[in-house]
Amino acid sequence: MKRKVFEFIESHPYSSVNDVAESLNLPGLEVQKAIRELKKESYLKLHSPVPLSTDNKCSNYYSATGKPFPKDENNS
Repeated sequence: MKRKVFEFIESHPYSSVNDVAESLNLPGLEVQKAIRELKKESYLKLHSPVPLSTDNKCSNYYSATGKPFPKDENNS
């Protein structure tokens, strides 16, 4: 799952947990866990949080850092 989440965010910078979960049809908590791990491993970065509003349902957005994800890494 980490690879799927990483590849989605790499292709869609400035994505939220909700964006990833909805687009990949994955449980939000699992996506959140994968993003947390990818961020800890320096594959993803968190943009400055933005205030919630009627037009913005999420305050945290992520993008890839440029660190390549290992091709042989077998993450579910």
